[in-house]
Amino acid sequence: MSHTRPRRRLKHGWPELLAAAQRGIDPATSRQTLAEYGNANMKLALRGLQPKTTDPYLAGWKLRVVPSLGHLPVPAVTNGAVDRSVYGWIADGEGRSTVKNTLAVLVRVMQQAVRDGLTDVNPARVVGWQSQYKQAQDELDDPRALALRDFAQLQRPAGALVAASYDRYAGWGDVVVFMACTATRIGATSSVRVHDIDPVNWIWTVRRQTTPSPSGSPTSTPRAKSPAAHR
Repeated sequence: MSHTRPRRRLKHGWPELLAAAQRGIDPATSRQTLAEYGNANMKLALRGLQPKTTDPYLAGWKLRVVPSLGHLPVPAVTNGAVDRSVYGWIADGEGRSTVKNTLAVLVRVMQQAVRDGLTDVNPARVVGWQSQYKQAQDELDDPRALALRDFAQLQRPAGALVAASYDRYAGWGDVVVFMACTATRIGATSSVRVHDIDPVNWIWTVRRQTTPSPSGSPTSTPRAKSPAAHR
């Protein structure tokens, strides 16, 4: 009769935690979100800068980096995630200097994370992002260039999301269709209430948006200065 002790599979993430511990890194620190890590180490990351520089950097951190990437664990902040965030800021109409300052603070925070051993590379060193302004302008001149050909094409990504979701929840597909047909962001869609929709004229008045963050999902006023209506 064998007395070999049964093997137990390590939970997901344990190899990374063990590797971090072997390097002398507190496992709790290695799993911090970008927002938590940045807020705790911002003074160190911005050392040597003048107050006139830190102010726009901190604004970029609070208004753009944290809403876009703050929920991710530091090691999960990839080049692709940063690329998509940068393009999102450009598409939202942020100017070159605003995006430059936002990237600058992200570069400094991620460089501090490299020094602390939380990640091997700095994914925030994005190159060529300024060329996206011309592409964004071209798309504004011809917005139909990005449109799906018909409703059947929209059903394909909606169906794929349902198929990949837990228990094949059909609601995710409805969210995709709803957002595509109303041309709204996920924050506004997450905040929709029954009384926001006029079922007679089929007009949805966007009055709020919900943004995921490390401390929860706070609801705020939409980015537009006044409520927007979508038919």
